[in-house]
Amino acid sequence: FTPLREDIFIAAEPLVTNVFRNILSNAVRHQRQAKKVVEVVVARGDKGKTVMVSISDHGPGILESMKKSLLERRTKTREMRLTGIGLALVKELVERYHGTVDIRDRVNGDPTQGARFVVTFPVYRCDVKKDSLGR
Repeated sequence: FTPLREDIFIAAEPLVTNVFRNILSNAVRHQRQAKKVVEVVVARGDKGKTVMVSISDHGPGILESMKKSLLERRTKTREMRLTGIGLALVKELVERYHGTVDIRDRVNGDPTQGARFVVTFPVYRCDVKKDSLGR
């Protein structure tokens, strides 16, 4: 990751805010300790062609066997109650904007140290003229 120091543009609509609202609320909700810790990093990737938003928590983590299934829609009602469909919708929205979502361990190889969600979008060029104040 290279931290961002400039404005970037992705092709999306206002619904993209739901992607981050869902991941952030899960990150807070699933932490057991009184003081919740969530780390957010926004950076460029793939030689500047993508922007990556990494959201990490200090919760119980996600087992490797569960990571893929959390991003899939369930057909059984009982499974939907247990895992929800929020992350499946997150994946669908991200893919709608030609991006990807990946679930990783916050600490590589140790799922008990929390989860990290990495959302990646392609960057689009947008020539926007700034006003005299640099906005």
